[in-house]
Amino acid sequence: MDKLVLICSFFVTVVCIVRCCLSSKKSLSDLFLNLSLLALIIITIVYYLGITDKLVEFPHFYRLGTLSTFIYMPASFLFIKYTLEKSRFQVTDLLFFTPALLFLADYLPFFLSSTENKLLAIQYDITHEAIYQHVQSRWMPHGTYYIVQNGLGVFLGILQLNMIASLLKLGGKAFYIDNKHIIQWFAVWSFLLIASCLPDLLNGTIGYSINIKDYIYVTPCLLLYFLYPISILLNPRLLYGSRGFWISKDQPSKFRQLLNHLSLS
Repeated sequence: MDKLVLICSFFVTVVCIVRCCLSSKKSLSDLFLNLSLLALIIITIVYYLGITDKLVEFPHFYRLGTLSTFIYMPASFLFIKYTLEKSRFQVTDLLFFTPALLFLADYLPFFLSSTENKLLAIQYDITHEAIYQHVQSRWMPHGTYYIVQNGLGVFLGILQLNMIASLLKLGGKAFYIDNKHIIQWFAVWSFLLIASCLPDLLNGTIGYSINIKDYIYVTPCLLLYFLYPISILLNPRLLYGSRGFWISKDQPSKFRQLLNHLSLS
């Protein structure tokens, strides 16, 4: 599995480099996509260091995985939101990053501490089997960030599916035919986000015992980490920018024409 995660990290890095160097980078959706990919690189690197027991060799990466997850989830959601709806930026959208800011502020002394102190913290967490529980939090009860992280993932996944369903209901069959590939990928990303977070959310809230965790948690996570960058790599409209979408102001599609017709009526 460690080699699989390393390959995944390589693919994400390649896609991120291509996106940052070659994409149009003119829309909010592009900026949030780049941010989500940067966060995903850190997540896969930290995950690889964790499963190969090499984290003690790179202590400065400790806790960055959780922080990056709090950034990746809302950035990915806002990318889909601005791609599908082409809505204007709203300050309230930044509220999705509140958990990331809270986690950063809570663990800022740790991030700024010396290598020796970080190694001591890692050894303490390993001894107490608290790598994912964040027992050294200053503000939150033990395991709160664990619950918030997975709760955020489930919430955003459901929100994405609801957004897609609303657009399908409004646009009808014509809209789905025109945008079938993009809609299907966004739906897959949403389902995988829910599938990767829901088991640990149940485990953290009600103590649900997961005996086949490798199949119902780790596998969806790896699929998500693979499909997210690879689908971008294989789709020129996602790779080079979102100007080719139906939401483009320069080239409105049949669905955009339908909306204009409805508004005139």
